[in-house]
Amino acid sequence: MAKPKAFDPVPAVAGAMAGATEICITMPLDTVKTYMQVNKGVPNLVVAGKQIISQKGIPGLYYGLPAMMLQVSCKAGIRFLAFEQIRGAMAAQFPESGATKVNLLSGLGAGFIEAMVWTAPTERIKILRQNDIKSSNPKYSSFLGGIRTILKEQGIAGFYRGVIPTTLRQASSVAVRFMLYKEVMGRLAPAGQKPSVWQQLFAGSLTGVASTLLNNPIDVVKSRLQSQDGGKPAYRGTVHCLVSTARNEGMMALYRGTLPRMMKVSAGQAITFAAYEQFTLLIRSLEQA
Repeated sequence: MAKPKAFDPVPAVAGAMAGATEICITMPLDTVKTYMQVNKGVPNLVVAGKQIISQKGIPGLYYGLPAMMLQVSCKAGIRFLAFEQIRGAMAAQFPESGATKVNLLSGLGAGFIEAMVWTAPTERIKILRQNDIKSSNPKYSSFLGGIRTILKEQGIAGFYRGVIPTTLRQASSVAVRFMLYKEVMGRLAPAGQKPSVWQQLFAGSLTGVASTLLNNPIDVVKSRLQSQDGGKPAYRGTVHCLVSTARNEGMMALYRGTLPRMMKVSAGQAITFAAYEQFTLLIRSLEQA
């Protein structure tokens, strides 16, 4: 049995840098996507964008950027670190397992860890802040202010509203992304060939399209549960929200925001994977200098 590799912090550092790069570019699409999912009368991304700009101006598309940069960079750092650690452990324990299976299960584990440790509570703050766009008197005017408000009114449990759909979304998304990225890159740049940035961008974008089509309904449920702020909630939980949305608004309501989310996620994963590979090469070269 092979020994697992020693702890390596490079995936966390490169992942965090890749996440920060990605969100600076794709933030407007994430804002539009969330706005469409929590506002039932918004028919498409163009209308959503116009409404956001009319209420908050162009900066409204970047509403909560500092918090998002912190959230996404840490999320990506945790994701890549967890993936590499789990993959290394699995390869050592089960050397005969195929790479596809190892990548899928490692991604599943990484997505679960990422969601429980970081994504669920920070997504809650993000959704509440983005839902504040339509308010003339924002309740969550800053990242730290949002934390204080949630703690004061709802306690620690308030950060984990919607944790089940968040975890389901992250685990399934990350599993598919890592498995598919490794498979596509293996075909585009077989072992021994140096992949180009364009190949990395293409493979990353495919993972975003696939994961979006797979779990957009659970993303809609997550956004609606997390946007509930005090008072009597419209949805009691994940299953109730899923069934209620489909029954009252039709099945297509579960695919509300698919286009901006697909644009955001496919572009985001293209940037994240390519940036991660490039930052990893940079850090490794600096280590050897």
